[in-house]
Amino acid sequence: MKPCILSTKRMTLRAARKGDAETLFRNYTSDVRSAQFLTRKPHTVIDQTQSFLNTWCKTAWDTASQQFAWVIALQETDEAIGVFLVELEGHRAQIHYGIGYNFWNQGLTAEAGDAVVQWLMMQPQVQRISAVCDLLNEKSMKVLEKLRFQKEGVFRKWLSLPAFGSAARDCYIYARTRESAAIS
Repeated sequence: MKPCILSTKRMTLRAARKGDAETLFRNYTSDVRSAQFLTRKPHTVIDQTQSFLNTWCKTAWDTASQQFAWVIALQETDEAIGVFLVELEGHRAQIHYGIGYNFWNQGLTAEAGDAVVQWLMMQPQVQRISAVCDLLNEKSMKVLEKLRFQKEGVFRKWLSLPAFGSAARDCYIYARTRESAAIS
């Protein structure tokens, strides 16, 4: 499945473009607050962000990979402020997302997520979309609930988050299925 450009009222979700590494590094990937609940540390050099973009937001688009990401860019300025990742496996899709701290609490992640979920639900093979989040990640939980995901349970010792040390942490598993999407 090849990703396509998605547009919302305030954002464009697209492949990486020249200049995205610098703005994404400044707005998102280097920020400690934005990386708190991620499985990676904040990027310390732009080259780390460029490598991520090359793998997930360029090469993966060109090869129709089962793992790819959109750059989340503001509609008015085309400035990269975050990313939205999808990992496909058969009938299942798992999503991961993040935007820069300066863009929190504006409904942008839920707006981007709604576009991605709608697109995934239009793909005939996708029957289930899931996401995991740390038990303390209240902002991510709110986004998933806005997207009508259901909390299914807890994965014990599931993620190792560098911001919290090396011990694996418990996570909630959220999901939305084609049936629950049709009911809503």
